[in-house]
Amino acid sequence: MSRHGSSGLHRLEDVLTQIRGDRVTVGTIVDSLGAGSWGLSLLLFGATGLIPGIAPVFGVALCLIAVSMIFGHAHPWLPERVRGWHADRRGLAKGLTRLKPLVAWLETWLRQRGEAFLSEPMQRVAGVAALVNAVLVVLPVPFGNTAPAIATLVLALGLTIGDGYAVLAGLVLTGAAVLIDAIFLWTGYQAVTALLTWLF
Repeated sequence: MSRHGSSGLHRLEDVLTQIRGDRVTVGTIVDSLGAGSWGLSLLLFGATGLIPGIAPVFGVALCLIAVSMIFGHAHPWLPERVRGWHADRRGLAKGLTRLKPLVAWLETWLRQRGEAFLSEPMQRVAGVAALVNAVLVVLPVPFGNTAPAIATLVLALGLTIGDGYAVLAGLVLTGAAVLIDAIFLWTGYQAVTALLTWLF
């Protein structure tokens, strides 16, 4: 059931462990994951949306990875400038460790099924959803990272484990993330407007 997903998370940790130095580049991480590892790429870059401090940097990379999925590329394409972006390797590893309970809980619900939602066209649809979530992560919306990051995690685990229903759930959660962030934006706008009215 969750064995495939657990091995995916462990592989991410192994990749970070094998990389030497305190700093790691985005390009090195993507290359270490290997070609066609869309689920693992989304799992890592989506999970960073829940790790304070590095969400915006990896959110931009997630945008480009999602675009690669949409266009059906064999592996993620990133421009050299983005590939050269650095992150703290140990901080990233610790962040993944903190996310283990959430990922483990999600995995208890997953198993290989729903092949119709794992087809190539559906993977491109998943890429569109990942792009939407990545944009939401990058936007400076207070508390706006959580919902799209969780939606991306569900998508990623679905692709990694081979659970088409999880991919479908990730698409639904993406719609919910858009709605939640829209509410946050509207609430913030109303609060600022009310404050300015009261002051002036």
